[in-house]
Amino acid sequence: MEVVYHIVYMLQRTQIMLDQNTKTDLELLSQATGKSISLLIREYLSTPIKKERRKVLKNKAKVNTAKVMLEMAKRAEQLGLGGPRDLAINHDYYLYGAPKVEK
Repeated sequence: MEVVYHIVYMLQRTQIMLDQNTKTDLELLSQATGKSISLLIREYLSTPIKKERRKVLKNKAKVNTAKVMLEMAKRAEQLGLGGPRDLAINHDYYLYGAPKVEK
């Protein structure tokens, strides 16, 4: 018994404007490969779009993280909260309970 699996993608119809040279090139490639112009465009756009999306999300995460930390610091300052004065030297003590380093 042969089992066949199919992956079904829900495609969204869209319209793009192409210059004549690009359209001609796509038609040529479509005839040569037996693939539709739509499929060729999806294949050619997929990788660069995913790569660019990763860059955008990575940069967005950096900006958001920095923004949140700055807002937290401002809020702590407004509330009159402070931290230990020896945090740079004794960060292991405050984070992990290691022995405190004396100045």
